Amino acid sequence: MKKKVVGILPTIKETYKSQFNYVIDLKLYEFIDKIYNNPIKKIISNILDANVDVIFFSGGNTLIKYSKKKEDKIRNRINSKILNFAIKNNIKCIGICWGAQFIASYYNSIINNSKKHIGNHFIYSEKNNLFFKNTEKFLVNSYHNQVIKKTSPMIENLLIAKDRSVEMFKHKKKPIYGIMWHPERYKKIKKLDQIIFNKIK
Repeated sequence: MKKKVVGILPTIKETYKSQFNYVIDLKLYEFIDKIYNNPIKKIISNILDANVDVIFFSGGNTLIKYSKKKEDKIRNRINSKILNFAIKNNIKCIGICWGAQFIASYYNSIINNSKKHIGNHFIYSEKNNLFFKNTEKFLVNSYHNQVIKKTSPMIENLLIAKDRSVEMFKHKKKPIYGIMWHPERYKKIKKLDQIIFNKIK
């Protein structure tokens, strides 16, 4: 059986004056190993590579709408280039936390500040969809100060929070997904994340 080739877009951090490093959470690295059964993993930086099955837009950083930091501007530039390439080549994309915000913003969704999304909270499905039945409820972690308030017409909302911000979405025509929590930060893969990744991996 052919192994999946998984691309990972890292966080960018300024570690010293104008010195920028790529950073990947080891938990994400290990999570990808589990859900894809030890795939071939590639760190994607500024290199365009069509020989990948799926690209993870990882968490970390801040959208440039809310930040003037150079590290955030660099990441926005690189990730925009990679997302354009992935769309053109029909490569599956999965955004996690910042990655989901970035993808939603790319499609002109509305992103707002919020101080109510740090800590665990419940998310819901409002109607039957590809993943969930109407009124299903799940408890997830939350580590972000921006929320997806309203998505563009090209995006289907799959799960929402109590404040009606969007917690999971998919593009209506392309294999592009966004998840606002961090599935990699649990010791064991949650049932919710098993459902999701069994369908989209």
